Amino acid sequence: MYNDFFGFIEKPFSIAPNPRYLYMSRHHEDALAHLIYGIKEGNGFVLLTGEVGTGKTTLCNCLLAQLPPRTDVAYILNPRVTVNELLATVCDEFSIPYQTPVAGPLSNKIFIDHINKFLLTAHAQGRQTVLIIDEAQNLSHEVLEQIRLLTNLETYEKKLLQIILIGQPELREKFSQPELRQLAQRITARFHLHELSLQEVRAYINHRIVIAGSSARGTTPGIGNLATALFGDLFSPQAEKKIHRLSGGIPRVINLICDRSLLAAYTQNKKKITAKLVNSASREVLPSKTLQANRFLSPAITGVLLMGLAISTLGFFIAKPYLLPSDHQISKVEGTAQNPSEASESLPKNITKTLTGIKSSHNPTDQFVISSSTENTITARSANKLNPQPALKHLPFPAGYTSQQTRLIAYQTLFNLWSLPLNQLTPGNECAVAQQHQLQCLPIKSNLGSLKRLSRPAVLRLVHSDGEEYYGTLIATDQQSVEIDIANQRYRVHFSAIEEAWFGDSTLIWSPPKNYQHPIDPFFTSPGTRWLRKQLSQLELTPEQQLGYTYIAPLQEQVKLFQISQGLDPDGIAGAQTLIMLNTKLNKSTPTLPTLLPSSSNNTKES
Repeated sequence: MYNDFFGFIEKPFSIAPNPRYLYMSRHHEDALAHLIYGIKEGNGFVLLTGEVGTGKTTLCNCLLAQLPPRTDVAYILNPRVTVNELLATVCDEFSIPYQTPVAGPLSNKIFIDHINKFLLTAHAQGRQTVLIIDEAQNLSHEVLEQIRLLTNLETYEKKLLQIILIGQPELREKFSQPELRQLAQRITARFHLHELSLQEVRAYINHRIVIAGSSARGTTPGIGNLATALFGDLFSPQAEKKIHRLSGGIPRVINLICDRSLLAAYTQNKKKITAKLVNSASREVLPSKTLQANRFLSPAITGVLLMGLAISTLGFFIAKPYLLPSDHQISKVEGTAQNPSEASESLPKNITKTLTGIKSSHNPTDQFVISSSTENTITARSANKLNPQPALKHLPFPAGYTSQQTRLIAYQTLFNLWSLPLNQLTPGNECAVAQQHQLQCLPIKSNLGSLKRLSRPAVLRLVHSDGEEYYGTLIATDQQSVEIDIANQRYRVHFSAIEEAWFGDSTLIWSPPKNYQHPIDPFFTSPGTRWLRKQLSQLELTPEQQLGYTYIAPLQEQVKLFQISQGLDPDGIAGAQTLIMLNTKLNKSTPTLPTLLPSSSNNTKES
């Protein structure tokens, strides 16, 4: 309807999984590379997970277009089947002939014999066979066990059947169950697709606009900023921020909002999509609970409204405040061999654990560095050094500062806590500087309860009510309020004030074991398992016994026990969050979040 009005040859924001429209974010590129690698290497099982609407099926369609020519593929879209039905479906997808009996179905054995014969013939002809199962979280345990048995046919070099399982996060939970441990051991690569960041949402929208309109204008998509060249700034920056907030970075929801926004603009004869237009159009495609949550209701009411939300990205930050997300949710690739050294976490020398120089001036023309004033120094682990003051109900906005300036100041504040040099900091290089000092940045989507349990100072990405983005540094907490530094001004604010402007995007710094690259996963052999066992033994969870390299079930149980004790999701995998909590227990020099003193006034001061 609106294609001619905007100059599109086709609708840019259809929810159909068209590979031509696939926007390859960094995570999508990595996921596709691992899928292709898994198929070429013939390593058995590959696991791809992601929330609903993050592009798993579209990515899989893109994979199919890039497979080598001598590849046979069976693609199963409806896995709600019995074992017998699964085997029959595999035969149908591979075009394996079988005779249908007059009475009753064929036995499982007959199907398996046909499949094995097909696999041996394909191998002899130099062909690869790949079985892809979408929505695999719906597979029963019996069906999953039968799928494992299909991979028993192998040569000395590789499996004759490669299997890719695609599903929602619940699929990972299934593999943590004891009855599926044999199948879990055969998963050689795991990848989880994450939601898009604000910058990626902008690139995603422009990418689809270019694809939809370039054919009509005789241009080639992907060269320079074609979206601006062809259509101008069709979506204003404020509109893009609003779309990111409402969608939670989920591509399918972005498509729904953008499509309805374009339609609304067409009906109003407008060539520009504004934040106000997006907000109005989103009411027609999003559940009312999502919109209510975005209007910043009180935390209690918001928590109730979000409980049953199908699009759960925003609701996640309020639901289950006592449970941290698993290390899977912040790990890009899982299930590969690890190689951390035996050495414990090494922190930079002479950590003073102080945050210095909270400026009294709020002049945005000042140089953006933290002063060395000792009057405002905070000892990171000492609560009685913090000034008790009334908590504000609304988070102050640093008028006169740009988003980039507040980001730089926030990282300067965080770096000062870790006694890192500030003179090397420039916008965008913060994590590179941290790595130079044997530290790592950990971007994480979380809630305040999660950050309190991790007990690490963190940079928070905040969004003002008008859509403007700014940053602050979380430096202390108590039961109802937090201490936050924004543009060198320190404030004590209620949780509700943070939740109004913060949607879970945060970055903290941690000190990983040497050579740490990936989570220490069960059943993989690496020096990291020996190091992990020694660390856990210091907590007296179990006596230090065999210091072998294999991450066996008893060690996994120790990890789960520790995770439960710390309020983590007990997945048994020692990823970044688990190692951070372990380091906090064992290394008392690590900068942590101190506890605020009770407010000096029971009456909350309005900002």
